[in-house]
Amino acid sequence: MAGTVLFINGASSSGKTSLCRTLQALWPGPLAMVGVDVLITMLPPTYTGFGERAAEGYPFRFEKDAEGRRLTVARTGPAGRILNRRMAEFVAGCAADGLDVVVDHVVLEPQDFEDFAAALDPARTWLIGVRCDLEVLELREKARGDRAINLAREQAGRVHSGRWTYDLMLDSTEASPQVLAREVMDRTAAGAPQALAALRAASPA
Repeated sequence: MAGTVLFINGASSSGKTSLCRTLQALWPGPLAMVGVDVLITMLPPTYTGFGERAAEGYPFRFEKDAEGRRLTVARTGPAGRILNRRMAEFVAGCAADGLDVVVDHVVLEPQDFEDFAAALDPARTWLIGVRCDLEVLELREKARGDRAINLAREQAGRVHSGRWTYDLMLDSTEASPQVLAREVMDRTAAGAPQALAALRAASPA
């Protein structure tokens, strides 16, 4: 029997990783976890962030918003694009072989999601969004101390703005990872996913 894929998308510091770890503990069988952080750490530091060759991997750049606030914008370069596409194929292969997988992702650009949309089985893939109030996002970002300035703010306004339809949208502003994971468990037990099939049907031929 084919495995289930939980594709979880949300801004940095929204609590996706804690949710994924909690899901692993609750899931009735082995639930493999992969994500964009895995891809970033596969590259040398010079190919990420503000590194000398970051434009080829996962670059950061500064932009100003309408209020003049400096934001950190993350993007996907050519090497990052290859890794993202191959991760989509890897996840699809694991699911085809019967392994359940949870994907912890930040969709930085439309193609990041399109790679997964093309590879995954709509009948076995759940699209799950995680949002969080901006004030809480920024408090978490500051507390972590390992994130670029205003990265979460920039992503919060963009990460769910593509051609998204979700099977489940979670709000991590106040809810704990345990509560959110239980929502996922209940939703996946209640019926088949529909969002990816709907997105494919709405795509131009």
